[in-house]
Amino acid sequence: MWQRGFTLIELMVTLMVISVVIVMGAPSMADFINEMRVTSATNDLLSFFNYARSEAAKRGARVTVCLSSNLSTCNTTGVDWAQGAVAFVDTDGNNQVDTGETVLRVLNPSSGVTIFGKTGSAFPAPDYRFYYRPSGAASSQGTLEVCRSGRKIREISINAVGRPMSQVMTTACP
Repeated sequence: MWQRGFTLIELMVTLMVISVVIVMGAPSMADFINEMRVTSATNDLLSFFNYARSEAAKRGARVTVCLSSNLSTCNTTGVDWAQGAVAFVDTDGNNQVDTGETVLRVLNPSSGVTIFGKTGSAFPAPDYRFYYRPSGAASSQGTLEVCRSGRKIREISINAVGRPMSQVMTTACP
């Protein structure tokens, strides 16, 4: 009669092969996760701006987009769009969410990335807010950079007609 099972040597070789596969795959998985964080933040921001623009045109009203650390009111300072933002119908044009003004969408904070206005870009002026006109055109144009250390910069540009576009740059984030 034969006994079924594995010998100690077979188990050791199997464990060694598994450990080599894990050690080789772990850095690739970390790179993949980091790249997906940047991609996700870029796509979330593009979707947010597209929605705000379409709502301005659909409603025929000014829609303001601003940084918001508490996701309900606009910050009056700040430059890192990764902290979160709100888009709202700004009926009085004061760039603040007031009673009776409709918050259309909230952009949740993006962890692990920074999102700043590109140096030399006029976007947005000031950095913490801008608005879409009832036509869907933006009040200012310029570029935001989505960054994570060691990853390629992703740029989100908003042109004069308000259309947001993204591209991956050849330079890496510092």
